Amino acid sequence: MKKNFLYILLFILLAVATVWMLQNGEISTLKSDLKNFALTDTGIVTKIMLVDKDGNKVILERKGSNSWRVNNKYEVNQAKMNTLLETMKTLEVKSPVPSKDVNSVVIDLATRHILVRIFKGEDMIKSYFVGVQTADQLGTYMLMENSKSPFIMHVPGFNGYLNVRYFTDELDWKTRKVFDSKPEEIEFIKVDYPAMPHRSFIINNDGGQLSLIPLAEKEMQAPVDRRLLTFYVASFRSIMYEGYDRAFDMHKADSVAAMPPYCIMTVKNKNGVKNTLRIFYKGIDERTMQQFDEKTMKPLSVDPERYFALLNDEKNLVIIQQFVFGNLLRGYDDFLLNDKAKK
Repeated sequence: MKKNFLYILLFILLAVATVWMLQNGEISTLKSDLKNFALTDTGIVTKIMLVDKDGNKVILERKGSNSWRVNNKYEVNQAKMNTLLETMKTLEVKSPVPSKDVNSVVIDLATRHILVRIFKGEDMIKSYFVGVQTADQLGTYMLMENSKSPFIMHVPGFNGYLNVRYFTDELDWKTRKVFDSKPEEIEFIKVDYPAMPHRSFIINNDGGQLSLIPLAEKEMQAPVDRRLLTFYVASFRSIMYEGYDRAFDMHKADSVAAMPPYCIMTVKNKNGVKNTLRIFYKGIDERTMQQFDEKTMKPLSVDPERYFALLNDEKNLVIIQQFVFGNLLRGYDDFLLNDKAKK
């Protein structure tokens, strides 16, 4: 009897020890996988490659301490870049995928995923798959490359899913900046209205001394409103376009580009960087809020709130807002103090 009791006690002790070792082994493995996903220092990252299941690929490359380019073509939207880097740094395992769901999650990851590869110089330091969100939308399935153990990942303190931060459309990564120059950086601003040459002008900046020059012959001159001129030059900071024409195709872009532009706006900086925006009238569509003339109530032919535009040599049509660009679409006479000169 006493001997049986000793056997039972020994069995219980062995069982407890086995459970303890398994639990601690699981925790250790979990911590190891956590470290495999998260980056402790995103400052060492020089390149990130994102590839979806359809073969769409973007390569984000660091070009300076706080400057990135996408596919070696466009400056990256820094806010989106910061979000991605912060996500990569703060990723944590929320829980392992339950055993009963592992096979289905792995199969789903094979058909719906973003492959993420992170580089330091030429060395790949991380590689994992980002899948879809969990049913409660509070986690995201992820799987290290060459692993068979998927995990539910999250960012502590954030209630949502993370796969939307990993995307492969290069235009969505591109910055929306059109002009972003401090007054002292500007060499000249040229605003040309092809159909209204009397409104066209150029502003030169010679060591902080601003001069207004008409691009057409003027019969009379008047004093320049220096305060308005200074304010105008200072207005070319953080000027963004709204977005892309989602009904865009190359035929439509070519058709718009073949039309005479309403305005051609150029800003050249003293470091030689020059940005030119060609602005075109945009027809009325379902997004246009004001579709009738307020006085005559007749249907409008062009959108009073938005324009099409082409930036530099890019082929993609962008949409700009009157609300943002209205103060920049000035005419020569707007800067003159003599009211008679504006008639």
